[in-house]
Amino acid sequence: MGEIAVDGTQWIKLKADGSAGRTPVRMICKDIAGPTDYAKRNIMLDCVTSAFKLIIDRHIMEHIKDCTETEAHQVLKKDWTITVAELQILYARDAYEAKSLKASYLSKTCYKPYENISIDEQLFPTKAPCGFRQYMPNKPHKFGIKFWLTVDVQTKYILNDFPYKGEDETRCSKSLDDILLAKKLFANKTTLVGTNRSNKIKLPVKEKKDKITLFSLYLYKSENCTLIVYKSKPNKKVLLLSTKHTGVQVEDNYKGVPETITFYNKTKFGVDIDDQMTCKYSVKAESFRWPLQIFFNILNLAAINTWILYIECIGSKISRKELIFYLAKELDGKDKENICQISDASFLSPSTLKVRKSCQVGHSKKDRNNNCCIY
Repeated sequence: MGEIAVDGTQWIKLKADGSAGRTPVRMICKDIAGPTDYAKRNIMLDCVTSAFKLIIDRHIMEHIKDCTETEAHQVLKKDWTITVAELQILYARDAYEAKSLKASYLSKTCYKPYENISIDEQLFPTKAPCGFRQYMPNKPHKFGIKFWLTVDVQTKYILNDFPYKGEDETRCSKSLDDILLAKKLFANKTTLVGTNRSNKIKLPVKEKKDKITLFSLYLYKSENCTLIVYKSKPNKKVLLLSTKHTGVQVEDNYKGVPETITFYNKTKFGVDIDDQMTCKYSVKAESFRWPLQIFFNILNLAAINTWILYIECIGSKISRKELIFYLAKELDGKDKENICQISDASFLSPSTLKVRKSCQVGHSKKDRNNNCCIY
């Protein structure tokens, strides 16, 4: 029996307890997951920095150093300088729990994911003023900059990340339907399993009008897409779209949970665990400059990937906190001689200025003064 949605999408109603059958060819992962040969060749035993420099290499650190000095020359003295070692020592504060680059390309070069990949949002906590700061009441910190992360479910390795800068009108994000996305991924031999809202997916007209009883299940199919409608709670209806499951089996109990929802619950938590790890050991410092906050999050994510690459290539059972300690020590030790050659006076800004400037920390209306903060 067929059902028609508002946009004309034709859904065919199915029955539960369908046999899964043989595994389709598109679902067979032939690549060997884990660190690539490139990563294995370059990661050395008892050298944590060899794994770190695969994610954040010397060219990226030099670029950050040049941009930092350019900004400092506009605000502070012309001879204000900083070394790469001082930027790297941020990880020491991370380990002691004291409070867009091409790094994503390097992360993908060093690792091949397993068959299940999770895509979700991460909220980096900050109240730095910017046009795309988000308020998410379901997150612990409420305010922050939202990132979209692509994470390997089995190892929690971060494959890609980018900040959410608001809706892009040129891409027509509101008109992009989840069914169209699922069909596009399926054409590229990639299956999708994800929840949807009733106003985001074109449901059959009859399904929107009829009331569903508790623990009831309805299945629909449109080409390669399977739609599961399941009422798990009296006031909650779960809509799950899948191109992975051709037939749906249910659990043999009074709830009758379909296997599609069980599979989704087992593979959805990759980004959440990485978000917890970045909050536990973070290089984040107080700053009202949102580009600096994004840079802090990049360092946090790079430290997680460094830890995963190191323990998989070397086989060492080292905790993430211990690895951050060793990483900070090695990064500091290699450039310690360069630090000693620079006088302490070059790091200090003058206490008074000839021209009245706005404070770079505070945000009061009367913040213009000849005195300059030394930090």
